[in-house]
Amino acid sequence: MAKTTSHTSTAGGPQKYNVGWRRVVRNFSPSWFAVTMGTGIVSVLMNSIPFHAPVLYYLSIAFFVLNVVIFMLALITSVLRYTLYPEIWKVMIQDPTNSLFLATVPMGFATLIEMWVFVCVPQWGHWTVTVAWVLWMIDVVAAASVTLSLSFILISQRHITSLDRITALQLLPIAATIVAAGAGAEVANVLSNKQHALGTLLTSFILWGMGTPLAVVVLVIYYQRLAVHKLPPREMIVSCFLPLGPLGFGGFGILYIGKVARKLLEGSEILDAIAGPMAYVLGVFISLAMWSFGLIWLVFALATILYSSPFPFNMGWWGFTFPLGVYAANTMELGVVLDLMFFKVFGTVLSASVLLLWALVGSHTAIGAWRGDLFYAPCLQKLIFREEAGEQEFPFLREVFTPRDAHKVEYAVLDFVFVHGLNPRGHNDHPFETWTHANRKFWPTEFLAEDIPYARIFVYGYNSSVTHPQTMTTASIKDHANTLLNLLDLERGPQQSLPPKIIFIGHSLGGLVIKQALLNAKEDPKYNSIRTATSGLVFFGTPHRGAKAVELGKIAARVANFVSKGHASNDLLECLEHNSLFTRQMSDRFRHQLEDYRVVSFIEGKEVQLGGFGPASLSHLVVDEESAVLGLSGLRETQLKLDADHSQMCKIGSRGPMYRLIKGNIKQLVDQALLSEQGFIPQPVPPLVGRSPPPVPPRMHSNSSNPYQPPGRASSSNQRIFGAFFIATDNDPRAIRSAELKNKSKWDEARDSEYEIFQEHLSALGADHHSTLLAGYNLAEIELEANFLEKATEWCQWVFGWYSASFWHQTLTFDED
Repeated sequence: MAKTTSHTSTAGGPQKYNVGWRRVVRNFSPSWFAVTMGTGIVSVLMNSIPFHAPVLYYLSIAFFVLNVVIFMLALITSVLRYTLYPEIWKVMIQDPTNSLFLATVPMGFATLIEMWVFVCVPQWGHWTVTVAWVLWMIDVVAAASVTLSLSFILISQRHITSLDRITALQLLPIAATIVAAGAGAEVANVLSNKQHALGTLLTSFILWGMGTPLAVVVLVIYYQRLAVHKLPPREMIVSCFLPLGPLGFGGFGILYIGKVARKLLEGSEILDAIAGPMAYVLGVFISLAMWSFGLIWLVFALATILYSSPFPFNMGWWGFTFPLGVYAANTMELGVVLDLMFFKVFGTVLSASVLLLWALVGSHTAIGAWRGDLFYAPCLQKLIFREEAGEQEFPFLREVFTPRDAHKVEYAVLDFVFVHGLNPRGHNDHPFETWTHANRKFWPTEFLAEDIPYARIFVYGYNSSVTHPQTMTTASIKDHANTLLNLLDLERGPQQSLPPKIIFIGHSLGGLVIKQALLNAKEDPKYNSIRTATSGLVFFGTPHRGAKAVELGKIAARVANFVSKGHASNDLLECLEHNSLFTRQMSDRFRHQLEDYRVVSFIEGKEVQLGGFGPASLSHLVVDEESAVLGLSGLRETQLKLDADHSQMCKIGSRGPMYRLIKGNIKQLVDQALLSEQGFIPQPVPPLVGRSPPPVPPRMHSNSSNPYQPPGRASSSNQRIFGAFFIATDNDPRAIRSAELKNKSKWDEARDSEYEIFQEHLSALGADHHSTLLAGYNLAEIELEANFLEKATEWCQWVFGWYSASFWHQTLTFDED
C-alpha cells in the first residue's frame, strides 16, 4: 500500500531521493572523510616505522594509492551532494555534530600530502616539491577556515548550553590546523628555496599555535565534563580516543618544526645563531611533554573501552585509527630523535595496533556500505521544514521518523501522532513549527526518536487558520478528527495480529481534535481498531473546558471574516470559548472513555505577553490550570506545570530539564503500553534502584555443567521427559527463541533467555504482575523438563506464593469496597 507521507527518518527527504545513487549521495555526510584519515595515517606509519623493511615500504605505497582513490570518491560524492541538493549545506553546517566532521576533509588531505613528500618527492624529482607546496597551501586555507568558522559557530549558536553536551568531537575543527602544521614542517624540509622554506616553517608554527593551546583548553573542559557527568553514551564512546589526536600530532608537529628550524636557521641573518638549536631543544621537550599528557588520555581511553564494551558499530569507530596513529607517529619520531629503543618499539607496537584496527573498522565499513546501512544522515530531518512546505496542501499525515529496522518484529511497535493547535499566522509549516524551537530543533525527531527508536513518528497537519482570510476554512473540529482517523487508518493499513500501539500528542486545539477523533472512532466500526490501539494521550495546554483568552482571537477572526466578505469561518474559536457548549458536550461524552487511556497533561506556567510595555504590559494565561487538566483520579492522569507560556511549552531546544521531564513521562506511557500489551520493551530496561526485588532462586548458568549439582540428575543435554510442543507466550523475540530452544531440548540456552525476560518484567512491572509470574512459571517448566526437580519446585513455590498474595490482596480490597 502506498504511503501517504513523503518523509521518513531513513530518508531525510522525498521518496524519489531515497533510492539508488541518489540515496547514497544525499546521505553522504562529511564523517566519511574519517575513512581517508584512518587510511592515510596507516600509510604514514608504515613508511615511518624505524625498523625498515621493504614490505613496509610497499605496504605504505599500497595504502597511499588506496587513500587517493577513497579521497577522490568522497570528494566527488560530496561535490555532487551539495551541487544537486544545495539546501543540505545549510542544514549540515547548522548541525552541532555533523558539521564538526568537516574538519576531517583537510586532515585527510594532509595525510596525502605527507605521503607525497615521503614517497613521490624522492622518486620523481623537483617538480613534485612544487606540487607538494601548492597542495599544502590549499590545505592550510581549508584547515584555517574550518578551525575559525566551526569554532565560532560552536560558541555563537545555542546548540550546546550545558556541560553534559560537551564531547571530544569539539576537538576536530581545532585539530585541523595542528595537522596542517605538521604537514607544513615536512614540506618545508624538502623545499630547496630557503626563503620559501622559512616562510612555510613560520606559517606552520602559527598554525600550531592556533590549534594546540585551544585544544588544551577544550581538554580541560572535556575532563570536567567527564568528572561531573561521567562517561559519554555508548554510541559516542569511541570519541574518548580523540584527545590523542591534537596531543599526538601536536607533539609530532612541534618536534618536526624544531628539527627543520635547526637546519634552516643555521647561519641565518634573521635570528641569532642559537635560535635554531634552541628551537630544536624546545621542540623535543614540548613534544615529550605532550606525549606524556597523551599517555594519560591513552590509558583513559583504553579503560573506557574495556569498561563500556560492547558498543554498536558506527562511523565513529574510525576515531580509533587516526588519533592512535598520530600518537604512534609522535612516539616513533621521539625514538628516532632521542635514539631510545623504548620509543621505537612502543611506537611500532602502536602502529601494528592501528593496522589491525584499520582492518577491523574497514571490514565493518565495507559491509555496512554494501548493505547501505551507513548511508544515513540524521541532520536531513531538518529539511522537513523546507521541502514541500510551500506546496503542502492540508490535510496530511506525514511520517517523519521510521525505525531503521522497521521490518523486524521487535521494531515499529508504537506510533506517535503529533497534532498541532490553532494556526494564528496562517503558515503552511505550522504543523512542524508548533514543535520546533527557535534554534530549529524539531524535538520529535531530534531527541524523542533517539530515545525511543522503535516508534514511528507522524505529524498531522490540518487547516487551523482563523485570522487569515485567504487560508481560513469552514471545516469543524469533527471534520478534522474524521480526516485524522482516515489518514491514520490508511497509514497503518491491514493490521497484523498485534498492531502498533498509539500515543497521541496534542497542543491546544490539537488535543480537542484528538479527543473528537477517539469519540468518532468509538462510533464508527471502521476506526474502532485505532481507538483500541490507543493507550496514551499527552496534552500540551489543551483547553478541555475552553480558553478564557480566546476573545482576542475571535476579534481578529471577525476582522478576517469581514475582509473575506463572509466566506471564512471562526467556528474553531467558537468551540474554544471558555465553558462553551461544545467543550461541555465533549467532556461529558469523553469521560466514558477515560478508563481506556493513561493521560499526561502539561500546564502552561507563564503568561503570554499580549501587548504593552513595562508596567502597562498586558499578559494572560491562554489556558488556565483548571481547563488544562481532565481531573482524573489516581494514576490515570499525570498533571505537570511547565516553565513556559502557551506557545513555547511544546518547543524544546535542548536535552535540558524541560525535555527530560516531558520525555520521562512519555516514556512511562510507552513502557506501560508495551509491557501490558506485548510483554516486552524493545530496549534495555534500567535495573531496579532503591529497593530490593522479592527473593528469587539463584541465577541459572548458561552451560551444561550441572549448575545445582543435584546428585543423580540428568544433564541438560538429555532428552526431555515430556513430549509437549512449546509455543511462545507473546511476540517478544526472546520468548519466540526460548520456545524454539525448548522444542530442541536446549534447556541451558532457553533458561538464560527466559530468565532475562523474568528479570526485565520483575524490575518494570513487579513480582505480582501476571507477565512476571508467567515468566517464572516458564522457568519452572524448563527445570522440570531438564530433570532439575528441586529447582523446579523452588520456582513453583515462588510463583504460587505471589499468586496467593495477589489473590488475597484483591479479595481484601474487594471486601473493603
